[in-house]
Amino acid sequence: MDSARTDDIIKFDREHVLHPLLRVGQNVGVVFEYGRGIKLKDTRGKEYFDVASQLLNVNLGYGRGEMLDAIVKQMEKLQFATLFLHLRILDLLEHQRGVHMTCTM
Repeated sequence: MDSARTDDIIKFDREHVLHPLLRVGQNVGVVFEYGRGIKLKDTRGKEYFDVASQLLNVNLGYGRGEMLDAIVKQMEKLQFATLFLHLRILDLLEHQRGVHMTCTM
């Protein structure tokens, strides 16, 4: 991405986006474009070690093909379900507790 486009994105972000832990109108001045493992690359080609994402959501790294495969496999079966009646959860409970769970409706 060219530098002018990156600057436009950063300016738009400062004017319209609220970020946790920063005051209104502030951002870090970086636009991330790519992630692999624990590294992120910004739109200017600079690489960073992401040492904070595990606190929120990317605790196993970026670009993990085996995770993507598992996610797609699950999404093909069921995209969302409540915690109350979900076959995968019942399977895990049976495995962990050695107890057979049955659901009747």
